[in-house]
Amino acid sequence: MNDHAVVVRLRQAALELASASPDEKLTVSSICAAAGVSRDDFYSATSNPIQLLGEALSDELLSALAQAPDEMPQGERLRISLGHVARWNAIYRGPLHSELIASLQKTLFAALRSTNEEFRRRHPDLLPDGVSADDDFAISFLASYMAGGSIASIAFWLEDADADIEGDIDRIVELSRAVAPGFMAPLWSQS
Repeated sequence: MNDHAVVVRLRQAALELASASPDEKLTVSSICAAAGVSRDDFYSATSNPIQLLGEALSDELLSALAQAPDEMPQGERLRISLGHVARWNAIYRGPLHSELIASLQKTLFAALRSTNEEFRRRHPDLLPDGVSADDDFAISFLASYMAGGSIASIAFWLEDADADIEGDIDRIVELSRAVAPGFMAPLWSQS
């Protein structure tokens, strides 16, 4: 079995085990048994079960976002991200929450920042006053600012014990649209 196949099997096993029993601790032994690989294979692919699970969740989210067309509005991209969180909410809200939320935040931040930057570069006419199309720092700063706000909001959503993870997605998209600065409004509706 090649290295890529081992990683795929390990990540799939970690996701299956964590979703079947989100309150149980993931172990190297349980993941290796479920994946049908050795401990040596495990340690050749990753350093620990939490990292492996975080990578598996991140890969799934990035794969879903990569399938979105470039012209997809930000609200729909956010909906994809929120759908991922809702699908795996038992894992994200479980005992591994603090370790996994860091992985989720890193993945989402990079994906949302990239989307925002690409949009701004394709539409320099929509940059705020005082920001020119060749000001890479300003464009990256603005994209990071917007991505950071989204990440903080998603973390709040996961930590709110009363949140309706499945039912809140439309509301969160609309709240995010409502608080976006005026210069970001086109990102929610244009390509």
